Amino acid sequence: SSSSSSSLDVEEIEKGSAEDVSEGSKDSEKNVIARSGEDSRSSPNEEGEIVFKSLENGKKICSPLIDEEFSDLVVEEGNDESGALTSKAECEWFNQLTKVGLEASKMPSTCVPDDYIFATLTNDHMWDMSMFGLQHIKDENCFTDRLVILCLDDVTFSKCEAAGFKHCVKYIKSMASSNYMQDDYRQIVWLKPKMALAFLNAKLTVFTLDSDILFFQVPDLAKIKELHPEAELHYQWEYVDYEALYEMENPNEDFEESVRHEGYNSGQVLWMPTANVIKGTLRALLRGKEGGSGDKLEQAHTQDGMSDAGVNTAGLSFRYAANWQCSTRGVCSVYTKSQNWISYHATWLQGLESKRAILTKVEEAWSKLSSKPANAEDDANDSPLAQCAKSLKAEHTGFGNTFLGDGMKTELDAARGNPGREGGCPTGRLYCSAWEPLHWGSDEDYTSFWNTVSSNGALKEHLIVAAELDEQCAFDPKTGIESIEQDVQKIAAVHFRCSDVPIHYTQNYPVAPPEYSSFVGKKFREWGMKRVVPILCVEHGLEESIRDDRQKQCEELFNLQLNIIKREMITNDENVHFDDITCLSEKTTLMAIRDLGASAILVPSSFTFPAGLAREDGSKFIMPHFGVQGVSPADVLLQSKINDEIILRMQSVADAMPVTVFCPRCGNDIADTPEGATQWNIDVWKPLLEKYASKN
Repeated sequence: SSSSSSSLDVEEIEKGSAEDVSEGSKDSEKNVIARSGEDSRSSPNEEGEIVFKSLENGKKICSPLIDEEFSDLVVEEGNDESGALTSKAECEWFNQLTKVGLEASKMPSTCVPDDYIFATLTNDHMWDMSMFGLQHIKDENCFTDRLVILCLDDVTFSKCEAAGFKHCVKYIKSMASSNYMQDDYRQIVWLKPKMALAFLNAKLTVFTLDSDILFFQVPDLAKIKELHPEAELHYQWEYVDYEALYEMENPNEDFEESVRHEGYNSGQVLWMPTANVIKGTLRALLRGKEGGSGDKLEQAHTQDGMSDAGVNTAGLSFRYAANWQCSTRGVCSVYTKSQNWISYHATWLQGLESKRAILTKVEEAWSKLSSKPANAEDDANDSPLAQCAKSLKAEHTGFGNTFLGDGMKTELDAARGNPGREGGCPTGRLYCSAWEPLHWGSDEDYTSFWNTVSSNGALKEHLIVAAELDEQCAFDPKTGIESIEQDVQKIAAVHFRCSDVPIHYTQNYPVAPPEYSSFVGKKFREWGMKRVVPILCVEHGLEESIRDDRQKQCEELFNLQLNIIKREMITNDENVHFDDITCLSEKTTLMAIRDLGASAILVPSSFTFPAGLAREDGSKFIMPHFGVQGVSPADVLLQSKINDEIILRMQSVADAMPVTVFCPRCGNDIADTPEGATQWNIDVWKPLLEKYASKN
């Protein structure tokens, strides 16, 4: 994910419906189920005061929450870089928090078992997001009567009370929004397990929830226990392959063993008040303290802490869904399959704007799905969102090369010097390399053809037909935040093809030199772009087993390039918003490249190339140099593979194309490649990128 985060849902980057419970016997049944396996548990603790103590040996404790075994977690005042410590003031404040929790637990409820509560925390920055997420359930008194809201500033506390919530509690000090791993970030994220610890000590069962979750229905806590009665802690899965789930015939939406499901996410957790869970929470805090200012997330420490304590854990139903697959694969099952889902967590995104934008789209899609009659004939798979999300038809070589061989066949058949099957086209196919000059008869043949089909409209028309482009698939600029630019003509797209290539070297798909990113940033600023949408999808040409690691690797590289672009665009008097890195559907990606105010690609790509040339104003599509006849896109970046004659040809091609081409060593200086380098591979370009990105 990209650079800035706001705070409270902090565990990202980093990733049959339940029956409604009404009156009487069902509620009693729930309570019986909820208590099963917990006969040894006493009633909620209303007497025991939580006290800060200094022991004779100099250690400090917060009794009975944090005893001498974990005294390293207790200090007289303040905190340390980990944010995991408890001060005297916080220790004493736990009494107030516990009192509010006990009051909530006593409220009658037809949808929450006895001695169970919900708890969340928020600040003024995230308040609107929290209320958006609760919109479908905040009018359910059986839920809100059992909801504790920890308010991290006075404004939030006032809003909480004004909204009619009965159990609002103020923290001991104000903590506003904090960027990822900066300022109060760590203290804020550790408040969730601390809050749980206080409630567990009072023998309450608590479901904690982050502020960036859209709930479609009140979580059925008794149902959670029913699915895994032996578990002491129930957590949200970090990864679930919803695409595979819904390819099954009559899938169990709660759980399917054969579908990928793994990883601990602390956005939604049901904590049972057992000795093991209490110890596991303390172990997590201790691990957090020992981790200091490292980059390990609270949820990772909590997972490890629970393992240390031997806690029996289980994942929640798959219907407590999250955004991993939508964000990293562009596969958004929530748009078509969420009728029975319980919630949707905006994971794998950073920043209020990006989270609110995805939840807004999810809300719109879910509302349409849930409003359909049960016997409606129209299938959700035929909805516009579903149609836009479908992969484009391609055989062997991906959509871009397939489009050239099929969609552009008539024009290419008639083109002088066309490349035919050169470039490794599969048997029976043509023109898969037509997007680069390498195999054309001459540079002039190449540039003449692409100028002709872009100016006469043939390319644009064929692309619309082949990709089934529809206005409903256009990039949606709405974010729910008015300050973020929504005029599409002031928004620029940046596409980074990073999956099989450029991590693995091929001569056709080299990553552009870092100076190219500066060139892009300067052009975007010159053209008045106020918002940048970074697009990255990693599934092309990769096995599923390595996609997550490749996602992280590609995001790291993309962020270096985006930081260079940002450096050129943002000045003292210019404010530009950079969206989080996202994976859009193929159709929406093509339309963003074609229709937004400007677009740029960081790696040569047969997929995005036609969309760039199909723009109304091709000059606002920026691409790296694709080489010349006989010299590949990678080789023109190496001094050892070029000479003065090739450089002149490169300049001629760049000048002749109907788009903006970055010409390395022919109008645009780039750093020398290391002596002896024979390939523009990752060992050559990555150090150059890192060095250039670190420049002031």
